[in-house]
Amino acid sequence: MKDSSPAYISNMKILIALLFFLSFINCMAKSSEQKDTTRNLNFIAEVLLIRIKINDKYTADSLILVLQNVSIEQLQNQLKTDAQKTAFWLNLYNAFIQKILSKNPEQYLNRNKFFSENQINIGGKLLSFDFIEHGILRHSKSKLSLGYLNKTFVGSLEKKLRVKKPDYRIHFALNCGASACPAVAYYSVDKLDSQLAIAEAFFVSENCIINQDKKTIETSKIFSWFRADFGGKKGIKKLIGKYKKEDLSDYKLIFRPYDWKLMLENYKEN
Repeated sequence: MKDSSPAYISNMKILIALLFFLSFINCMAKSSEQKDTTRNLNFIAEVLLIRIKINDKYTADSLILVLQNVSIEQLQNQLKTDAQKTAFWLNLYNAFIQKILSKNPEQYLNRNKFFSENQINIGGKLLSFDFIEHGILRHSKSKLSLGYLNKTFVGSLEKKLRVKKPDYRIHFALNCGASACPAVAYYSVDKLDSQLAIAEAFFVSENCIINQDKKTIETSKIFSWFRADFGGKKGIKKLIGKYKKEDLSDYKLIFRPYDWKLMLENYKEN
């Protein structure tokens, strides 16, 4: 007798979706008409984030299985440029924040452990959120140095996967689950520059208050934590001044306390 139980049907849906995406990758890789296969993994990471947003657990789990079974060589071959790497890892970071914390929000009670724990299976390797952010996207920066110091010891995997030149605008795109984090958006290779520009403009407009009388700039702690990424305090003032359309070079920066209250599903349309 054919099994028609909910569990059986669910497993079949996952299997069918998995086979579809594995077939998609294989066809793209072999196609003589499509020599550039670098968009495959980017496509999967972006779709994963979208499916998590709409709570499509079956497709999301299938895509996660695909990502677990890619090889490190595939990651290297398909993510060659900094734009490809940045879009892929931004989407992946944001997707797994939503995925893991929606299932186990209590993990956020110990944030240091949560971000440093190897719990994201990509290519058969367990990676941490810190590895993705500071190792790959920030090109091996020391987490607690305000962006001024590089890591002393860098593993071979990190060297293989990291960007060549970090883009400071990732700080306006990475969502760690906190209320004070930037909103979650989807990033694609061909639109990455314009999407990050939008993220930057939105974050500055939402998180910077200028007091003309006191000559102060009240803004997010993110600018302080990664100040070297923005060119130091001088660079931060210049960046904010660009959007406020005024010279803020002699203003004092005030970094407000960070609101770590857990806030999932903080999505923003691109």
